[in-house]
Amino acid sequence: MRRPLQFQDHLFHELCLEDGGLFDFDLSDQKTVLTKEEKLLRRRAQIAKSAQKHRLRIREEIESLQAQQEELEGVLEAMQLRWREAAKRERLSRQEAEAINRRLRQTLAQTKSCVSHWREFMPRKSRLHPQKKPLRHHHPGLVSPPSTFAI
Repeated sequence: MRRPLQFQDHLFHELCLEDGGLFDFDLSDQKTVLTKEEKLLRRRAQIAKSAQKHRLRIREEIESLQAQQEELEGVLEAMQLRWREAAKRERLSRQEAEAINRRLRQTLAQTKSCVSHWREFMPRKSRLHPQKKPLRHHHPGLVSPPSTFAI
């Protein structure tokens, strides 16, 4: 709560009298009155200062964005390089797999042709030649015949 101005003046005078009046304050409420031209000049100065601050902020933001752009371009370039290398490895791996597949298909075709030739030249199983039962080599009761090679 504000006290009336007269009461404040009264307290001030009492304090000054007790001190011996060492301080001389002029607390009168004299406001400096500015002319219209002075007000206009002060406003223009404020506008100029504000515009200068605005330009400075824009310049700093542009510099910041340019630095960020350079950094991101570097990151992008590094990532593109890694992806190119990965794509190259994948392409080489694919080419190698395709070459292996070609060789396997060739081998399969050759094997099929050999099998068809063997079938033409080998006699077919007939009823005249019954198939013998195979020996049971792995039966524990059977003993393999002695080797004919001398050491």
